This record gives sequence, structure tokens and C-alpha cells, in this order.
Amino acid sequence: MLTIDYQLELKNITSFLQKTVKSCGYHKVILALSGGIDSTVAFYLCLKALGKNNAYVMISPYDDYDKTGHQLIDHLININNIDADHIFRFNIKKVVNQINNDTTTVSFWRPRQTSGESGISYYQKVSSRR
Repeated sequence: MLTIDYQLELKNITSFLQKTVKSCGYHKVILALSGGIDSTVAFYLCLKALGKNNAYVMISPYDDYDKTGHQLIDHLININNIDADHIFRFNIKKVVNQINNDTTTVSFWRPRQTSGESGISYYQKVSSRR
């Protein structure tokens, strides 16, 4: 059975985030928060790694499409005492509708990768083409 030392993994991940952000010449990050598990975990890890004063939250709802997700986002922001000047909301409905109605921009939308390949190996393959 696999045994995971969660505290050690948390330390490893937050250390990686600190080093990566610093190596890019930054000390602040912008987090896109959807209320889903992936962005919630990324949000938590970045707060642990960089501190709340170095984290900005971008919330991009499609109108009021996902009220439950936005309730979760508000809860996350409140329990972590994120300052109001670190929160940005941008309703993407107009942009998404424009893209959906403009056939010349459809090529920018790629289907979600579903070949069974892990996200990391897919990213490495795509990024190596640059």
C-alpha cells in the first residue's frame, strides 16, 4: 500500500511554487478561481507558498451560470481573508458568445485532451515544440 506523507508533500509543492515563481522574476500570482476542485487546490497551495498578499484572484463567470461555484468562491475568499483589492471579476459571457458566433476564431478552441495521456506528459510534449 502506498503511504503518503501529506505534510512533506505540501512542503515539496509549496517550495516548488516559491522557486518557480521566483525563477520567473515574480513574487505575485494571479489565480483563476472557478470554485471547482482543481482551482481550489491551486488557490490553497499558492496561498500557502506565497502568502495572501501575493495572490490575486480572477473570477470569470459566464453570467450567473454556476451559482454554487460562485458561492464556494466567495466562501474561499472569506475564510482566507483575501482583500477586496486582490479580487477581480470579469463576466466572460459577451466574449464567449462572440467567439461562438465568429467562425474565424473557432480554431482557437481546442477539445479537451482525452487520449488517456496524463496532463503533465501532454504539456511536456506540447511545450517542447516551442
